[in-house]
Amino acid sequence: MRIADVINSLGERIDSVAGMLGSADFIVFGAGNGGRFAKACLEGMGKRVAFFCDNDPKKDGTFIGSTMVLAPERLLEQDIPICIASDWANEIASQLKGMGIKRYLDLSAMLWHHGGNESANISARELMSNNMEDIEKAYGMFADEESRRVFLSVIKYRLTLDPAGLVNAPFKQYYNPHASLVRNDVIIDGGAWVGDTAIGFARHLACQCKVFSLEPEKTNYDLLRENIIASGLEGVVEPVMAGFWSNGCQMRFNSDIRYGEGTQYHVDPEGAGEIELVALDGFARERGICPTLIKMDIEGAEVKVIEGSRETVAERSPRLQISVYHRASDLWEIPLLIKGINPRYKFHLSHHSNNFSDTVLYACV
Repeated sequence: MRIADVINSLGERIDSVAGMLGSADFIVFGAGNGGRFAKACLEGMGKRVAFFCDNDPKKDGTFIGSTMVLAPERLLEQDIPICIASDWANEIASQLKGMGIKRYLDLSAMLWHHGGNESANISARELMSNNMEDIEKAYGMFADEESRRVFLSVIKYRLTLDPAGLVNAPFKQYYNPHASLVRNDVIIDGGAWVGDTAIGFARHLACQCKVFSLEPEKTNYDLLRENIIASGLEGVVEPVMAGFWSNGCQMRFNSDIRYGEGTQYHVDPEGAGEIELVALDGFARERGICPTLIKMDIEGAEVKVIEGSRETVAERSPRLQISVYHRASDLWEIPLLIKGINPRYKFHLSHHSNNFSDTVLYACV
């Protein structure tokens, strides 16, 4: 199957998305924190949110500020595009489709992650058309049919903003059986946040591993240390107040962007804060370690970090678990980059959310 043929088959839906995006009015489906955030973003784009909608029957007829909340069945009375703003985006999309409602879309890729990825500024169709050769190459590199199905579902979602067809993994994030954990692993946890993944790894392996958890932002790092101590994992999980990059340096970062109650941190030349960054190869040499598994969720810096990991990836062939959703082109650029560094890698892909986030590339030799 050619990706170009898939894109061409979606033409009618893609055209309808363009029409919906041009609407002056929206209904936001989701009356929680995500919905409030979506409303603020839409209004910042010059749009008006006419109503909220929510599946909680207690919210029907209530107000958020001056905006009324509708029950789903009342959407049949409206002719306004629906913006899904919920962690249950694919279930809501299927619900709307079952009601016969076609004018809905999930704008999380635009609204969520520090201004969205490239699809906020250039249409996904144009971006993919300009990179079709690389996309076809990446698609052909996946080692199993399920990964190819996931890849196609993500491509279709990005083109149509319809999450109903996303193929979700039947296992937890980072536990794809093709590149999962092994006892006595030496693990690099890039983008540790407050330690949820690292602590989960250590417990899964009954502490028979060593995890180096890098988190450059001080508030998160302090919580990371506290959580490691509270979990009794000192000596198993080692916190490091630094981030990964292509080389060792200091850079400014931004910590002002919020979705719901969360804060996302990313490198920004105009950011108010400053963080310490290291190359993974240099970090491994300095610590005298040979990583056997590397996890990266680094807010769009993954390509830079891989560039700083060339020696480790080429010579040590660690299993890799890399987020490929922060930048639209990561979905195809990252597997091609890794393949160019070490042709022995085999690739698998899983998606772990109900919207655009948490698409993870798993690679192993």
